[in-house]
Amino acid sequence: MADTIEESVKSINKLIDDRFELLILDDGSTDGSQSVLERLSSKLPRVRIVYDDNDNLAEARRASIEAARGEYVLIQLDADDVYDRGITDFVEIFHQIDDQVTFDPFLKGYHIQMASRDLLLTIPHRSMGYHEDRDLWRRMIAEGHLIGLHHKSIRH
Repeated sequence: MADTIEESVKSINKLIDDRFELLILDDGSTDGSQSVLERLSSKLPRVRIVYDDNDNLAEARRASIEAARGEYVLIQLDADDVYDRGITDFVEIFHQIDDQVTFDPFLKGYHIQMASRDLLLTIPHRSMGYHEDRDLWRRMIAEGHLIGLHHKSIRH
């Protein structure tokens, strides 16, 4: 993702404020992404890079959630996407829902999801080889946490 990560990170960074940490998990890249990320993190104070070497997507997602410092986590923001507006609106909607329900919600949108860090550590991604996200969504439904939100895409 060395060719796309800079534009993706910059697009997210301009949409968020100091309430947010932009955690990037480099999962053993060998394509030059690390030098791009180091340069970005020196210029953008919200960017924090975690280096790991996981065997699969589920382990990488779990590692990033474990490394997150916040109480809430946005997931599935990908390094080859450019983000338009909508991230902070999604967060605001999540908190409005969270204030109104008696359970810990998992808000599933279109290529963006949010939940408390604790919920994502309690019901984590499982290593399956494929369909890790769908498996997580099914388990969130089964445990009564998933709320779906239909909205316009926030990325391209």
